[in-house]
Amino acid sequence: MTSFLEKEINQQPDVINNLITKHSSDIEKITNSLRKKPPRFALIAARGTSDNAAIYAKYLLSGINKIPSGLAMPSLYTLYQFIPDM
Repeated sequence: MTSFLEKEINQQPDVINNLITKHSSDIEKITNSLRKKPPRFALIAARGTSDNAAIYAKYLLSGINKIPSGLAMPSLYTLYQFIPDM
């Protein structure tokens, strides 16, 4: 029996191909814009298992693209209802 997670993983090649095929002009516009004016920093927000992908993205952005980057902590505010003292 295939798990939900395994089904999602197996769908990834088709989803990426679909994204590239149907939205290639949009992707090209975004990449051209980023090449002309690279971001000064990146803040990545992710929850759950996406945190692992976000950590990997942080290393790619910082290590390869030389863009300082960090991870937001959305669960701190949504799941744990953290309210900072101001």
